[in-house]
Amino acid sequence: MYKLTTDSKKMMYYEGKYTRIPNSTLVINADSTYLLTNAPDWLNNDLGNSSRGYFSHKGKWFLVCNTKDGCIMEIEDINTGDLLATKKGKISILLTVGDGDACQGMIYEKGN
Repeated sequence: MYKLTTDSKKMMYYEGKYTRIPNSTLVINADSTYLLTNAPDWLNNDLGNSSRGYFSHKGKWFLVCNTKDGCIMEIEDINTGDLLATKKGKISILLTVGDGDACQGMIYEKGN
């Protein structure tokens, strides 16, 4: 299970004006399905605009790796250009908010 990081919640508060931020999780299953719960609604907006709402969704995920770019993860039905990275030995998934050129995203970090 991946959990939304504290820094991502701070960004939601300051940048998206979200209040009463619930815990948000992303479950990645071995059968290529996922379940995203309590995700901020700006993940589903092409411009990254916030209505200060939340949603849950399930679907399929796909992983493509190469030696030049590393690994890129696609999560079906979520407006993202997702990438997979490791930090301090923990796997993290970045879900892009709005336009990828804006360099904003929500980080879900692998829990214990």
